[in-house]
Amino acid sequence: MDDPERLAFQPPLPGNALEATVTFLAARGGLAPGYRTARRSEATHAEIRTTGLSGKTDERRLTREEAEAWLAEVEELQRRHQRLDAEQRGRREELLAERDEVAATISLDCPRCGVPREHTGRQHLMIAGAPEELGRTGEHLAMARPSAMVLELYACPRCGSVEFFRPLLPHPLRPDPSG
Repeated sequence: MDDPERLAFQPPLPGNALEATVTFLAARGGLAPGYRTARRSEATHAEIRTTGLSGKTDERRLTREEAEAWLAEVEELQRRHQRLDAEQRGRREELLAERDEVAATISLDCPRCGVPREHTGRQHLMIAGAPEELGRTGEHLAMARPSAMVLELYACPRCGSVEFFRPLLPHPLRPDPSG
């Protein structure tokens, strides 16, 4: 089993720290009292150095029991974080699979020609609003402000008809069969 003198950690950490280092210490003894770096199994104390969100570094010396409790808290936080990440990945994969299923059911064939429409790109449209809102002034001026809408555009190469889609699904919806 590994018996380190120093451990380094990345978030998530207690107190929202950005990083932490634990150095294990043991009493030096002899003529020069104080502490020396020691293996975890020999340690009587530990020094924990954390860096917070503000960039400020905090150092504190703890007994071995306090340090072990702090390490257990870090381990629990990181285990919980990994579990939440795994759950989020699972939900994301489910949503992507559902989105792909919906995309597979959409036909892009032109209703006039029967030719598959081609993805011509993303269009950013400005919407001015209703004509009666354009002449507003004063306190009602906010109602006349234009808004923007992003749409995916598919056009028929034969007759030129177009179809718009909001960018919720993967585009182009159907891959090009030639390549």
